[in-house]
Amino acid sequence: MIKGGASKLSLDRVPDLARALECGPAFLLRLAMEQAFGETAAKAVSEIWGTRAALPKRMPLPTGAV
Repeated sequence: MIKGGASKLSLDRVPDLARALECGPAFLLRLAMEQAFGETAAKAVSEIWGTRAALPKRMPLPTGAV
């Protein structure tokens, strides 16, 4: 359903799905935000957070991150 676009990915499900897919949670969050709020909002958040949110490869979170 998510893959086909019939259902949107809930933002609270991003970390678990990222682990299951073995992809970067920041990248998956950006995709989910783009789907939920539109490309412009996702791009703005990505610019504010930095390029890390746009990278598709798996990267460890900083110490103390939730």
